[in-house]
Amino acid sequence: MAPKYTQAALDSAVQEVLDGTPATVVAEASKIPVTMIRKWVTNAKNGTTRKRRGPKPLLP
Repeated sequence: MAPKYTQAALDSAVQEVLDGTPATVVAEASKIPVTMIRKWVTNAKNGTTRKRRGPKPLLP
């Protein structure tokens, strides 16, 4: 399944929230759900990255 939002759009939304803009305002402007923005902001603050769940694929 293709992602609905580009990585650049998510990164810019997270940066706006980290700069002080309320998440609800950023969500309305970018058409990204506020819960998704808050989740990404929390991950950015904690320094966690997106990782694939489960074991590594066997095929190259």
